[in-house]
Amino acid sequence: MCATTNQGTPQEMLSTREGGNEELKEGSIVVVYEGFSCKKVATLKTGEWTYCKYGRWKHDTLIGKKYGDKVEMKVKERGEEYNVSAFLLKPTMEMWTDCLHHRTQILYACDIAVVCTRLNLKPGKVVVEAGTGSGSLSHSLARAVHPTGQLYTFDF
Repeated sequence: MCATTNQGTPQEMLSTREGGNEELKEGSIVVVYEGFSCKKVATLKTGEWTYCKYGRWKHDTLIGKKYGDKVEMKVKERGEEYNVSAFLLKPTMEMWTDCLHHRTQILYACDIAVVCTRLNLKPGKVVVEAGTGSGSLSHSLARAVHPTGQLYTFDF
């Protein structure tokens, strides 16, 4: 059974990340975080939209905001109007894995931790991974051997 950790609110998580005050511009990669089960990765482009569970976010309104900002919009559905909000977060490796569409089985943080521990991964080690797939494991392997190690990954 995997244990989960409470990382706090999106704003608290962001305060521990680099780039917290970085302004979003065209080409910026952002996680539109509507909630725990509702997050999408978007590359911002003028004139485009990102569609999420509770609303659609026009990129033009996101460009110029900063990582960590909360954005809001009104949504009208079946004659009722309500507010929807989202946080604009800088992607981390863990968020990236969580936002992936899962066509194949991927490893999650608790499983990856076991793999890295059993392999005794640390900076300076060299790792060869066969079957990159979504890259979920690759991100963590690279982080574990950083900055002096090396990851070689191949997909068939």
